[in-house]
Amino acid sequence: MGFSEKGKKGLPTLLFQCKLELKKQEQLPVNPNQDVLCFRFFKLELKKLFWREYIHHNNPVAAALLSKMGYRQEEKVRVKLEFLRMLTRLKCDPARMELIAGFFEAYLKLSRQEEEQLSQELGRIDQREADIIMQITTSWHEKGKIEGICKFMTRRFNADADEIREKVQQVTNPEFLDVVMEEVFAADTLEEAQSIIKRAVGKSLQ
Repeated sequence: MGFSEKGKKGLPTLLFQCKLELKKQEQLPVNPNQDVLCFRFFKLELKKLFWREYIHHNNPVAAALLSKMGYRQEEKVRVKLEFLRMLTRLKCDPARMELIAGFFEAYLKLSRQEEEQLSQELGRIDQREADIIMQITTSWHEKGKIEGICKFMTRRFNADADEIREKVQQVTNPEFLDVVMEEVFAADTLEEAQSIIKRAVGKSLQ
Protein backbone atom coordinates (compact mmCIF):
# COMPACT_ATOMS: atom_id res chain seq x y z
CA MET A 1 0.00 0.00 0.00
CA GLY A 2 1.43 3.36 -1.02
CA PHE A 3 1.01 6.89 0.27
CA SER A 4 0.00 10.05 -1.57
CA GLU A 5 1.77 13.40 -1.30
CA LYS A 6 -0.70 14.36 1.45
CA GLY A 7 0.21 11.29 3.48
CA LYS A 8 -3.03 9.44 2.80
CA LYS A 9 -2.99 5.74 2.02
CA GLY A 10 -3.54 4.77 -1.62
CA LEU A 11 -4.29 1.43 -3.25
CA PRO A 12 -2.54 0.48 -6.52
CA THR A 13 -5.23 0.28 -9.21
CA LEU A 14 -4.98 -0.75 -12.85
CA LEU A 15 -7.44 1.25 -14.93
CA PHE A 16 -8.69 -0.30 -18.19
CA GLN A 17 -10.49 1.86 -20.75
CA CYS A 18 -10.43 -0.48 -23.75
CA LYS A 19 -13.52 -2.25 -25.07
CA LEU A 20 -11.99 -5.72 -25.10
CA GLU A 21 -12.90 -8.40 -22.59
CA LEU A 22 -9.96 -8.80 -20.24
CA LYS A 23 -8.82 -11.91 -18.46
CA LYS A 24 -9.00 -11.72 -14.72
CA GLN A 25 -5.51 -10.86 -13.58
CA GLU A 26 -4.83 -8.89 -10.45
CA GLN A 27 -1.11 -9.39 -9.97
CA LEU A 28 2.10 -8.91 -11.92
CA PRO A 29 4.92 -11.22 -10.84
CA VAL A 30 8.55 -10.32 -11.58
CA ASN A 31 10.69 -13.45 -11.59
CA PRO A 32 13.70 -13.51 -13.96
CA ASN A 33 15.23 -16.53 -12.17
CA GLN A 34 13.43 -16.49 -8.86
CA ASP A 35 10.53 -14.59 -7.31
CA VAL A 36 11.73 -11.02 -6.80
CA LEU A 37 8.51 -9.05 -6.66
CA CYS A 38 4.78 -9.69 -6.88
CA PHE A 39 2.81 -6.52 -7.53
CA ARG A 40 -0.89 -6.88 -6.66
CA PHE A 41 -3.48 -4.37 -7.85
CA PHE A 42 -7.20 -3.79 -8.17
CA LYS A 43 -8.55 -4.01 -11.71
CA LEU A 44 -11.07 -1.37 -12.76
CA GLU A 45 -12.78 -1.74 -16.16
CA LEU A 46 -14.58 1.52 -16.92
CA LYS A 47 -17.00 0.07 -19.47
CA LYS A 48 -18.40 -2.21 -16.78
CA LEU A 49 -19.23 0.71 -14.50
CA PHE A 50 -22.74 2.19 -14.69
CA TRP A 51 -22.36 5.94 -15.14
CA ARG A 52 -25.49 6.89 -13.15
CA GLU A 53 -23.97 5.45 -9.99
CA TYR A 54 -21.23 8.11 -10.06
CA ILE A 55 -23.01 11.34 -10.97
CA HIS A 56 -23.64 12.31 -7.34
CA HIS A 57 -20.01 11.82 -6.30
CA ASN A 58 -18.20 15.12 -5.82
CA ASN A 59 -15.07 13.58 -7.25
CA PRO A 60 -13.17 15.14 -10.19
CA VAL A 61 -11.77 11.76 -11.26
CA ALA A 62 -15.28 10.27 -11.44
CA ALA A 63 -16.42 13.29 -13.48
CA ALA A 64 -13.56 12.99 -15.98
CA LEU A 65 -14.01 9.23 -16.40
CA LEU A 66 -17.78 9.43 -16.83
CA SER A 67 -17.38 9.53 -20.61
CA LYS A 68 -15.60 6.15 -20.59
CA MET A 69 -18.12 4.32 -18.43
CA GLY A 70 -20.92 2.11 -19.67
CA TYR A 71 -23.81 3.99 -21.29
CA ARG A 72 -26.11 3.47 -24.25
CA GLN A 73 -25.81 5.60 -27.38
CA GLU A 74 -29.15 7.28 -26.68
CA GLU A 75 -27.87 8.33 -23.23
CA LYS A 76 -24.98 10.45 -24.54
CA VAL A 77 -26.78 13.78 -24.10
CA ARG A 78 -27.83 12.88 -20.57
CA VAL A 79 -24.28 11.81 -19.68
CA LYS A 80 -22.96 15.18 -20.89
CA LEU A 81 -25.63 17.06 -18.94
CA GLU A 82 -24.88 15.21 -15.71
CA PHE A 83 -21.16 15.78 -16.25
CA LEU A 84 -21.75 19.53 -16.50
CA ARG A 85 -23.89 19.43 -13.36
CA MET A 86 -21.05 17.63 -11.56
CA LEU A 87 -18.66 20.42 -12.56
CA THR A 88 -20.88 23.04 -10.94
CA ARG A 89 -20.68 21.14 -7.65
CA LEU A 90 -16.94 20.44 -7.75
CA LYS A 91 -15.97 24.13 -7.58
CA CYS A 92 -12.51 23.42 -9.06
CA ASP A 93 -10.17 26.18 -10.16
CA PRO A 94 -10.44 27.06 -13.90
CA ALA A 95 -7.26 25.22 -14.91
CA ARG A 96 -8.32 21.98 -13.25
CA MET A 97 -11.84 22.31 -14.62
CA GLU A 98 -10.48 22.64 -18.17
CA LEU A 99 -8.34 19.56 -17.64
CA ILE A 100 -11.34 17.52 -16.47
CA ALA A 101 -13.52 18.79 -19.32
CA GLY A 102 -10.79 18.17 -21.89
CA PHE A 103 -10.50 14.52 -20.88
CA PHE A 104 -14.28 14.04 -20.83
CA GLU A 105 -14.86 15.63 -24.23
CA ALA A 106 -12.01 13.69 -25.83
CA TYR A 107 -14.10 10.54 -25.42
CA LEU A 108 -17.67 11.82 -25.65
CA LYS A 109 -18.43 14.13 -28.56
CA LEU A 110 -21.95 15.30 -29.37
CA SER A 111 -23.28 15.88 -32.86
CA ARG A 112 -24.94 19.20 -33.73
CA GLN A 113 -28.35 17.62 -33.18
CA GLU A 114 -27.25 16.24 -29.81
CA GLU A 115 -25.92 19.68 -28.83
CA GLU A 116 -29.38 21.09 -29.56
CA GLN A 117 -30.91 18.40 -27.38
CA LEU A 118 -28.47 19.34 -24.62
CA SER A 119 -29.57 22.99 -24.85
CA GLN A 120 -33.18 21.87 -24.47
CA GLU A 121 -32.27 19.76 -21.43
CA LEU A 122 -30.50 22.75 -19.86
CA GLY A 123 -33.77 24.66 -20.16
CA ARG A 124 -35.48 22.09 -17.95
CA ILE A 125 -33.12 22.22 -14.98
CA ASP A 126 -32.85 24.86 -12.24
CA GLN A 127 -32.18 28.27 -13.81
CA ARG A 128 -29.35 29.14 -11.42
CA GLU A 129 -27.59 25.84 -12.13
CA ALA A 130 -28.11 26.30 -15.88
CA ASP A 131 -26.59 29.80 -15.70
CA ILE A 132 -23.45 28.45 -13.99
CA ILE A 133 -23.14 25.74 -16.65
CA MET A 134 -23.48 28.33 -19.41
CA GLN A 135 -20.75 30.47 -17.81
CA ILE A 136 -18.42 27.47 -17.67
CA THR A 137 -19.02 26.32 -21.25
CA THR A 138 -18.86 29.87 -22.64
CA SER A 139 -15.44 30.29 -21.02
CA TRP A 140 -14.18 27.09 -22.71
CA HIS A 141 -15.52 28.15 -26.10
CA GLU A 142 -13.93 31.60 -25.84
CA LYS A 143 -10.55 30.15 -24.88
CA GLY A 144 -10.82 27.70 -27.77
CA LYS A 145 -11.47 30.54 -30.22
CA ILE A 146 -8.56 32.56 -28.84
CA GLU A 147 -6.20 29.60 -29.20
CA GLY A 148 -7.52 28.99 -32.72
CA ILE A 149 -6.74 32.57 -33.73
CA CYS A 150 -3.26 32.38 -32.18
CA LYS A 151 -2.40 29.10 -33.90
CA PHE A 152 -3.67 30.35 -37.26
CA MET A 153 -1.66 33.58 -37.11
CA THR A 154 1.45 31.74 -35.94
CA ARG A 155 1.31 29.27 -38.82
CA ARG A 156 0.09 31.66 -41.51
CA PHE A 157 2.07 34.79 -40.67
CA ASN A 158 4.75 33.48 -38.27
CA ALA A 159 3.35 35.82 -35.60
CA ASP A 160 4.35 35.68 -31.93
CA ALA A 161 1.68 33.52 -30.25
CA ASP A 162 2.04 35.09 -26.79
CA GLU A 163 1.78 38.61 -28.18
CA ILE A 164 -1.31 37.75 -30.24
CA ARG A 165 -2.93 35.94 -27.30
CA GLU A 166 -2.42 38.96 -25.04
CA LYS A 167 -4.16 41.23 -27.55
CA VAL A 168 -7.02 38.87 -28.45
CA GLN A 169 -7.81 38.30 -24.76
CA GLN A 170 -8.73 41.99 -24.59
CA VAL A 171 -11.70 41.27 -26.90
CA THR A 172 -14.18 40.66 -24.09
CA ASN A 173 -17.36 40.60 -26.18
CA PRO A 174 -18.08 37.03 -27.46
CA GLU A 175 -19.78 38.40 -30.60
CA PHE A 176 -16.73 40.52 -31.45
CA LEU A 177 -14.56 37.44 -30.95
CA ASP A 178 -16.60 35.55 -33.55
CA VAL A 179 -16.12 38.43 -36.01
CA VAL A 180 -12.37 38.49 -35.32
CA MET A 181 -12.14 34.76 -36.11
CA GLU A 182 -13.96 35.12 -39.42
CA GLU A 183 -12.02 38.19 -40.56
CA VAL A 184 -8.58 37.06 -39.37
CA PHE A 185 -8.96 33.74 -41.19
CA ALA A 186 -9.66 35.71 -44.38
CA ALA A 187 -6.77 38.16 -43.89
CA ASP A 188 -3.94 38.16 -46.44
CA THR A 189 -1.21 39.78 -44.32
CA LEU A 190 -0.12 39.96 -40.69
CA GLU A 191 -0.73 43.72 -40.68
CA GLU A 192 -4.32 43.21 -41.84
CA ALA A 193 -4.95 40.58 -39.15
CA GLN A 194 -3.44 42.80 -36.44
CA SER A 195 -5.63 45.69 -37.60
CA ILE A 196 -8.74 43.49 -37.28
CA ILE A 197 -7.83 42.57 -33.70
CA LYS A 198 -7.04 46.18 -32.82
CA ARG A 199 -10.46 47.35 -34.05
CA ALA A 200 -12.22 44.63 -32.05
CA VAL A 201 -10.31 45.56 -28.89
CA GLY A 202 -11.31 49.20 -29.37
CA LYS A 203 -14.99 48.27 -29.72
CA SER A 204 -14.80 46.09 -26.60
CA LEU A 205 -13.47 49.02 -24.56
CA GLN A 206 -16.26 51.38 -25.64
